[in-house]
Amino acid sequence: MTDHQIIVGCQNHDSKAFKALVERYAPILMAVGMRYLRNKQLAEDALQESYIAIFKNIAKYADEGKLKAWLVKIMVNNCLKAMRINTEVLPIDQVSFAETNETNIVDEMEVVDMMKIVEQLPTQYYAIFNLYIIEGYTHKEISEMLDIPESSCRVYLTRARSLLKSNFIKLKIC
Repeated sequence: MTDHQIIVGCQNHDSKAFKALVERYAPILMAVGMRYLRNKQLAEDALQESYIAIFKNIAKYADEGKLKAWLVKIMVNNCLKAMRINTEVLPIDQVSFAETNETNIVDEMEVVDMMKIVEQLPTQYYAIFNLYIIEGYTHKEISEMLDIPESSCRVYLTRARSLLKSNFIKLKIC
């Protein structure tokens, strides 16, 4: 079944289309949930909430863009909602970070090392790093999603990068 057939089927309340949508996209959406929430139960809850939103709004889907992008956006929004509920967000001036003068270290990192270090970032840094670097959202879009000033978004990303560089240096030394 093609994405177009799935969309049309879901819009016509065809249970086979709903099943095809879930079977095709659940692994992708769960991976997004795990990347943001780092907890299987929370990711499963966000996935469930996402499917509820998807099924409620599939009739409004215009089939102009890619279905996967629309689904991932819904999942990301539900993950961010879960993060707000389950995480205490500290004001920027209360969050400490290590400074480093090293440059271009990120370019030298191997993917496996990088992902280990990224997973250790504080939740707010981790979310913004994912949204900006991995998902490709702009600072403006992220600030609207997280309901924070755009300047805070930039600061969090800068500090996330600094922590990544610092932690990579420690990893290379050890």
